[in-house]
Amino acid sequence: MKNIWPIFLVLFWSCGGSESTNESSNLDSLTNPLVQYKSDLRPGLVDWDVTEVFTDTVDFVDYNDDADYAFVVIRNSSGKEVSLVTSEFIDRDYLKDGQLILNWKLDSLYEAGEGEALYFQERMISYTAFGDKYDFTIYLKEFIDNYQKYGSVLGAIHEDVEFQTASNPGVYCILTWIPFASTKEAIVNLGTEYKIENRAPKGDFCEGFDEEDGLYFEFIDEDEIREYADLSGDQDVIKTIKPNLSVPYDKIAKVIMIQSGFQDRVFYFFKNDGEWFLWIEDFCDCSA
Repeated sequence: MKNIWPIFLVLFWSCGGSESTNESSNLDSLTNPLVQYKSDLRPGLVDWDVTEVFTDTVDFVDYNDDADYAFVVIRNSSGKEVSLVTSEFIDRDYLKDGQLILNWKLDSLYEAGEGEALYFQERMISYTAFGDKYDFTIYLKEFIDNYQKYGSVLGAIHEDVEFQTASNPGVYCILTWIPFASTKEAIVNLGTEYKIENRAPKGDFCEGFDEEDGLYFEFIDEDEIREYADLSGDQDVIKTIKPNLSVPYDKIAKVIMIQSGFQDRVFYFFKNDGEWFLWIEDFCDCSA
């Protein structure tokens, strides 16, 4: 059902029409840009200037391209779901559970079939995704590119938090404090075209992963960080320790790097005062 008031006045320069796109709107042909329409995105607005562009902060819900027009489904601040037509392909997995700054307007469309009946619909012009998921994706890309270029993580360390690496020279996975942020081994063979996904990789730590080379991250609680062996005391009684952050934090991210189907290493990052920092680089293999 089209969300249109039954009576509105539209004047045409011509009777022709074509599918609307972001670059060119059917409304360009209207001599009177005012139409009557009801939208959950602007519930108090009745008379619409079809040349006006609106901006809203919304939640992404879904994307559907099975109809004559592709639609993006969003949820506004009142909890109402609204479908907007779009000419842009949208990656559902990337935007899942995300928020968007959405630029949109009212546009004219034509019903497929004989007669091509005119109707109106909200159209997405552009969007910007934001939030921890997207901020961290951008940060992680910059971090890895700099790591590959310079072979150091010095610029990613918080001044009040000691950078640590983990490895298993024997049968135990142990932590080592690195005072000058030198690294055990640089990232090699990852290249510049690698995936960054906000999910756990599919597969097994020891048997391997059925994934492309790249980085797979999740936001975790501090108590989800693995335990490490404490070899400082009696070697006959192996204790375990958990690293603890010495500064306040908003988020912790666990990143698994996959290369050639196997886990290359694990990074732990934390967000403090709006910025991300590297905390632990874990090289332990599945023998630990």
